[in-house]
Amino acid sequence: MKKKVMWVAVLLFVFGGFFSQCVKKETAPIKIAILGPFDHIPGKGIRTGADLAVEEINKNGGIVLPMDGKEVNHPIELIYVDDKFIDTAFASIELRKAIDEKGSRFIVGGYASKVVVPLMDVMAAKKILWLGTGGSTPTVVDKIESDHHKYRYYFRTGTISADMAADSIAEFTEKSLMGKGIKKVAFVCVNHSFARYFIIQAQKKMQSLGFEVVLEQQVPIDIKDFTPFFNKVKTVKADLIVVAFLADESNVFIKQAAQLGITNQMPIIGILAPANDPTFYKSVGSAAQWLTHIVLFSPVIDQTGKVTTDDFFKKYRKKFNELPFWTASATYDSLYLLKHAIETTGSLETEKIIRLLESDDFEYVGFRRLKWRKKNHDLYTGKNKGKDYLIMLWEQFFPDGKSYYVFPTGYHQKEFHIAGQQ
Repeated sequence: MKKKVMWVAVLLFVFGGFFSQCVKKETAPIKIAILGPFDHIPGKGIRTGADLAVEEINKNGGIVLPMDGKEVNHPIELIYVDDKFIDTAFASIELRKAIDEKGSRFIVGGYASKVVVPLMDVMAAKKILWLGTGGSTPTVVDKIESDHHKYRYYFRTGTISADMAADSIAEFTEKSLMGKGIKKVAFVCVNHSFARYFIIQAQKKMQSLGFEVVLEQQVPIDIKDFTPFFNKVKTVKADLIVVAFLADESNVFIKQAAQLGITNQMPIIGILAPANDPTFYKSVGSAAQWLTHIVLFSPVIDQTGKVTTDDFFKKYRKKFNELPFWTASATYDSLYLLKHAIETTGSLETEKIIRLLESDDFEYVGFRRLKWRKKNHDLYTGKNKGKDYLIMLWEQFFPDGKSYYVFPTGYHQKEFHIAGQQ
């Protein structure tokens, strides 16, 4: 009798341990590294967008994968990797830890190209899929095109390219400013790879249209005073200011421009990343009046026919008591894309997911319609076979405390106002 009891105990121990291992394996979380500069507005958006998406996904069963003829629900676990905005060495170490020590299977996020480009080598070495919400310089997609086999793990999901932004500013200025007394242009940008590249390309394209470059200046990221630049603007008698700002320098520039009356004297247009934050107007007040900027990622206007934007804004506001910065929308979309890709392939294998994303008949419809070019994994833009894939929108701030889309035709909500002209 004692032997029988002992054997039963042994069997229970063995099979209990085996069953326990199976349960752990079947319900193991899928770990995803979330990369961003979390002490800055773009990084905060990446983090909150990821948090909201994963909360929803896990609440609804996580990611479903087949195992032994059954469907198994895996929760998502996020591993946060702070890249400190431009600290490449630190970010590289932290990303490796997230992969090697904490078990991250995928990367989502990224903002500054200066960090994204070198970290692509970590991605390539680890053969880990990265859905990139930042890194807009051509360097990112050029790197993929130059060695597709090595860097094929990176797909743009949230950003516009700097080339596309430069094309858009050329089209906007040609159709909205040419022949209206606007000739001399002053350019200013923060000393950052994306901003510099955009300004260089914008200059070339605008000069080809007949605009005259009368001033060009780069400023440090932590600049606190734009007075010297504004004095030069007056000296060269500029009619237009084109900017490329990515962080806190935007607010400094805008407030000083308003104090000096410049925002009412001439148009100020370009890239103002913080202006994509729905609370931007509230933070700078009437100083924002007449500023016009490229919208980096807009879930506000439905470009897909699948209206999800209002619902997202309501859920985001309920959770965080604020409206989302554009990186939040992009990251939220990217995590749902990853869930869709994993469940469509029925696998966590990177190569299977890459083949899906590269396939001719695959596209993902979230806030926007996403489809990738095989050679460099850049996003399709504009119209393609009757569909809108990524439309560049221009937004202007009006005296009523609201902003409206003013370009292109078909998406505009109000006519563009040229500051300094009646």
